[in-house]
Amino acid sequence: MVKVTCVELPDSPTLKTWNSLCEHVQECETEILVLNEMPFYPWFVLSKEFKIKIAEDAVRSHDESMSILNKLGCKHIIASRPVIEGGKLYNEAFILTEKKYTAIHAKHFLPEESGFYEDSWFSRKPPLFELFNVGQYRAGIMLCTELWFSEYARFYGKNGAHFIMVPRATKIEGLERWKVGFRYAAIVSGAYVVTSNRAGKTVDSDFAGYGCIVDPNGEILAHTSKDNSYVTLNLDLAYAVEAKKSYPRYVKEADPNI
Repeated sequence: MVKVTCVELPDSPTLKTWNSLCEHVQECETEILVLNEMPFYPWFVLSKEFKIKIAEDAVRSHDESMSILNKLGCKHIIASRPVIEGGKLYNEAFILTEKKYTAIHAKHFLPEESGFYEDSWFSRKPPLFELFNVGQYRAGIMLCTELWFSEYARFYGKNGAHFIMVPRATKIEGLERWKVGFRYAAIVSGAYVVTSNRAGKTVDSDFAGYGCIVDPNGEILAHTSKDNSYVTLNLDLAYAVEAKKSYPRYVKEADPNI
């Protein structure tokens, strides 16, 4: 059994917000915490015009705020953050394990529409959807839009993932479709899906909130709300192991030689 927390956080969390979350994870003895995409800076990919100063400010804000995560008091924290490498901006998924930072992969599938001009801002790296360790467990990560490329969810399941983590920044519009996506990823992988999101209205967006935890058979076990920003469950990881032996997970892959 492992205690896992998902959240919905405002677009610009205050120190009070982080203190509240710290109290929650310590009271619940959270072991694994999943945050939303790039939590330490307001959503900034609002127009097609790339502005290096804004990108640098977002990177700097995350640099300066990582110490907050180290004070939350849980062993493993999973989220994403902007990084600049070789003059290019990336949205980098990471895990912080007992204050040790490990990059996982850069977001590869990038939307390009009003308020979400990510393809104009971020560069891509090769699509390295690899499992990583979360203590004694195995997990995959799908940053927001990556969830819709379900072949990677199936890949994670086939390779023994206990979890698929989904940090995101999604609007109220389309929330019902996202719920389908969470459930589908869980069903095809036989893994728990844990997702966290931004919440609340801003000048440009109305973020959906609705972090949730989905079991390996696609049941939404719990979700956050405006009145309950954090949800923690004690999950039985043996269930994710057994789920992979049942339909449709056991079905063999296509044989290209036939």
